[in-house]
Amino acid sequence: MKAKKVAEGAALMTGTTWKENVLSACWPTRDNQTMAEIVQSNIELVGMPIWTGEEQSLAKAIQKAAGIKEAGLRTEISP
Repeated sequence: MKAKKVAEGAALMTGTTWKENVLSACWPTRDNQTMAEIVQSNIELVGMPIWTGEEQSLAKAIQKAAGIKEAGLRTEISP
């Protein structure tokens, strides 16, 4: 929903129109070692999130649909 509002705002600002056309629910990654190190240090500082059962179920459903091991979301810190 947020992305739609951003698109609507951008169209209004530029006097253009936009058409919703979702091709994928995945975004390309922009790997960044510095950012990865910052995220890792923050995870080590505060710990992993405590995922709800609903979040774990969604993750497993996505993994199943992708044809990969249904492991859910990680609960332990890894390097």
